Amino acid sequence: MTNALPIRYATLADLETIVSHRRRMFEDMAIAAPQVIADTVPPFRDWLNERLTNGLYTGWLTCTDDGQVVAGAGVWLIDWPAGPMHLGGPMAYVMNVFVEPEWRRKGLAEQLMRTVLAWCKERQIRTVDLHASEKGRPIYTHLGFLPTNEMRLRLS
Repeated sequence: MTNALPIRYATLADLETIVSHRRRMFEDMAIAAPQVIADTVPPFRDWLNERLTNGLYTGWLTCTDDGQVVAGAGVWLIDWPAGPMHLGGPMAYVMNVFVEPEWRRKGLAEQLMRTVLAWCKERQIRTVDLHASEKGRPIYTHLGFLPTNEMRLRLS
């Protein structure tokens, strides 16, 4: 693990960095054809711009001492109804967790996730969800995340 690097909040000025991280995250996971991933960029940019502006998305960026962004993560606050697994109120959905390749395996993703979870606890957010890549799953398991029974159907 590397010495802790500074983490700062993302601002609207970081929009393109977050968009790039998300695209590269999906490319690394190879979950869709490159053109399909590329086609998601403009609508995601619009979505993110709106939520960074209205406060429903909070992002964190890990930076080197000279300000180079080397990792990032974000939380989308979702107004979720009460049920057996969640008592209602905002639910945090973690997304866009990305570490630059040359900075991987140094503890940056875990450092970011601990920052995200502390932020959620401060706001009394009781439920934190995410979708994990195979490479990311051990970090989330280590932090106490449990697998769920989620299923998906894509309608054309």
